[in-house]
Amino acid sequence: MALGALHCRGDSANDVEFDFAARQADARKNFREVVTPFVDNYCTRCHGQNRQRGGINFGPSLKKPGETASNKRWKQAVAAVKSHDMPPNDQKQPTEEERRKFLEGIAQAMGVTWTPEIEAGYANGLIMTWDHVRALARAGMDVESHSRHHRVLQTLDEAGLREELTGSREDLEAQLGRPVRAIAYPVGRRLGSGSERIRAAIAAAGYKIGLSNASGVNRIWPGSLGGMLGFDRYDVRRLSLDRTMSDAMFLTQFALPRLAYYGRHAD
Repeated sequence: MALGALHCRGDSANDVEFDFAARQADARKNFREVVTPFVDNYCTRCHGQNRQRGGINFGPSLKKPGETASNKRWKQAVAAVKSHDMPPNDQKQPTEEERRKFLEGIAQAMGVTWTPEIEAGYANGLIMTWDHVRALARAGMDVESHSRHHRVLQTLDEAGLREELTGSREDLEAQLGRPVRAIAYPVGRRLGSGSERIRAAIAAAGYKIGLSNASGVNRIWPGSLGGMLGFDRYDVRRLSLDRTMSDAMFLTQFALPRLAYYGRHAD
């Protein structure tokens, strides 16, 4: 991430050099006053010098934010902050204003013009329209929910859960004209211990099953065994696929699920 690196045409070399220096100074100031305090307050407890959860340490990236080696860390931070996946729901949470300023600070440091409106415009050009979704359904594809705004469920209060869960189901049912029964959780995080509140909200929203990104198979036992060895319908596991997977690997995943592409989210 080259702090404030911009190229301008049509000006004299001195003007361009001055503009570059001024923008770079603004970017450094913004990084120091906005980005660094955000990371110190909400990230370094788990991803700092003393603790490096998931092998992530923001210490070097804060000292040398413009280094190429720091790019991956800042991309990870932007994705996690935007999706509300970080900080974890059991930690102090930033306000929406703090999140916005952090994202703007990163954008300025990278010399990128960014606003929520610009991002929404790009997204609208990439995602399917309702006409596309209805065409999929008519072709036989089972279209189900992935929440309304891709908010991580563990970070939401009761009102937020209703908005994301019930709102998404109602939107889809209105457009498709049929019941929506399943939800794939945003970012795929499993519902572990202490998730009773979220489970209750999912059930109240009318969903029959919930799918995580945890790799594996789901064993549904017949008859009386089903009562003793229960199946958690709100923790349905899946097997990962991609276009390059061979038929042999595809079949092997079913026969030996432990050889599947592995993905697991902490409870």
